[in-house]
Amino acid sequence: MRSLLARRIDEDTPITLNDLAADIIEEVADRPDVRAAVFPPDLHVVKGVDTLLSGRSQGSKGTWELDRSRSAMQRALDEAGV
Repeated sequence: MRSLLARRIDEDTPITLNDLAADIIEEVADRPDVRAAVFPPDLHVVKGVDTLLSGRSQGSKGTWELDRSRSAMQRALDEAGV
């Protein structure tokens, strides 16, 4: 996840956390090999997330929105050391 974040962050160009999360999701949407890295582990068992991670689905809009909102907040807290 950190490498995905690092590729998107430029010290000279501000980006909102929401846009950063959306960019990362767009990058991994078609890459099942790295999808699990962007979904917090406790969401892996949530209906919709589990089928997405297994490769049986591309995921619904709601599934990706859940991840986007949850991941953005979690990454902000992690980076802040909270």
